[in-house]
Amino acid sequence: MASKVNIRVDQGSTYTHEFTWIDEQTETEINISGYSARWQIRPSVESDTLLLDGDTDTKGMIEIADGVAGLVVITIPSAISEAWDSGITEAVYDVEIESPSGESTRIAEGGITISPEVTRSQPIP
Repeated sequence: MASKVNIRVDQGSTYTHEFTWIDEQTETEINISGYSARWQIRPSVESDTLLLDGDTDTKGMIEIADGVAGLVVITIPSAISEAWDSGITEAVYDVEIESPSGESTRIAEGGITISPEVTRSQPIP
């Protein structure tokens, strides 16, 4: 079962979060060496709009940081969060990993509270 983790992102800042996949019965880390990972952020579950689309294969913004320890790290670069519409203050995400045999598992999901940025790079008129 996916862990429910709600996060807060300051728009215009880089955000990083670590997830460790744990076996709920034994309470030990699950070895994910050789796995790939992906994650997405959308304004809502039903939305076709992607605020972020990351993977370990080509897009970045997620990595298997320590496979033996089940550690996955997600990153939202400041340039991506800065480009988000300032009217979006809530979003949703999930993180999935895929085994070498192709089996997908959602390990984390939750809501994102986006704190809109006041200071912007645009010059003052």
